[in-house]
Amino acid sequence: MSIHSNRVASIFGEGGRSIRNISAKYYWRGGAHGDQFNWNNPYNWFNRSVPGWYDQAIISFANSNHFCNPIVDEFITDINQLIVEKGCSILIQKEGKMCIDGFGKKGVGIINNGEIIIKGELTIQRTIYTSIRNGGLVRNLGSLALEKQENEAIIQSVPGKFENLGEVIYL
Repeated sequence: MSIHSNRVASIFGEGGRSIRNISAKYYWRGGAHGDQFNWNNPYNWFNRSVPGWYDQAIISFANSNHFCNPIVDEFITDINQLIVEKGCSILIQKEGKMCIDGFGKKGVGIINNGEIIIKGELTIQRTIYTSIRNGGLVRNLGSLALEKQENEAIIQSVPGKFENLGEVIYL
């Protein structure tokens, strides 16, 4: 058996080979020299690897370095779930494109108790329950695409707030 980042290749009887992806938790660290806010810089993640399609990305105040919250200013690889903890934030710039693809594995696409600012594009699809569970601030100034219908897409809890100055598309 050989291990490659978040993939495990295993050999089965009769010589068959399969690749099985395993979900992992990726904790944002930030603070990489000269590139401290870049989501796509592996040195900004504790795993020293950028989260991918099967992975859960966690923006945690306890784990951040130099209070460097992530900025998405280009296309990033789809992730399975995003968690933004209290006191933390993520900014999706105008050129940024982020997709949460639950692939039926996680019940909620985004769990937010911090701040999410969308100036670019954020898509949340294939979640089991809801797109966003919001106890923080979500400010949409760009484009937010949600697979769930309006009454199921965003669940607010106190003191959650959703400010929409952009477009919301229900897929």
